[in-house]
Amino acid sequence: MLVAGDEVERTQGGNNNAWCQDTPVSWFDWSLVETNADLLRFVREIIRFRLGNPTLRRRTFLRGAGDAGGAMPDVEWFSADGGPADWGAVGASLTCFFAAAGDPSSPRVTPDPVAGIPRHVLILLHAGSEPRSFRLPQAPHVAALPWRLFLDTREPSPFDVHGGARGPLMEPGATLDLPPHALVCFVADPLAAGPPSIGSPSGEAVFSS
Repeated sequence: MLVAGDEVERTQGGNNNAWCQDTPVSWFDWSLVETNADLLRFVREIIRFRLGNPTLRRRTFLRGAGDAGGAMPDVEWFSADGGPADWGAVGASLTCFFAAAGDPSSPRVTPDPVAGIPRHVLILLHAGSEPRSFRLPQAPHVAALPWRLFLDTREPSPFDVHGGARGPLMEPGATLDLPPHALVCFVADPLAAGPPSIGSPSGEAVFSS
């Protein structure tokens, strides 16, 4: 949900209803495109990511459950410690898992396919004002996936985004230390038939923190 100019820090001085002002408050300062080029690049990359992954553009409501056949949930929430989310706890940290749309192990496959390459998505969100350690969710269907880093707001531009979902692999069992107001996003391709395998192919970097 972006208002025109958010991608280059056009704030309108905090005025969210400046439509009637023919003043600098409502004008678009095009110099912001150059001044805040790093943020513009960041926004472009996450838009490209969403458009390329139908998992994030489903045409049916998420239900947060699998089925009797053992399908993984289409969406699932976890605590920062890797266990199931405790909705009664006081905190500002959550991990969200989205199962790849169209994957045979994911329910609610849409009969009208959405363009793009379906990938599982794992998002670590920390809205707290103090640092917090995160652990990969312990659910087997999540822990078994070969997660690749896509986005890490802890890093400076342009290292905060890995285009093409080809970032380094997450080290199995790694703990991530997130500073206040940080977000880290991983993606994983659906596994082929056979037992899951997590590792670092020859020559590939492994992400750990």
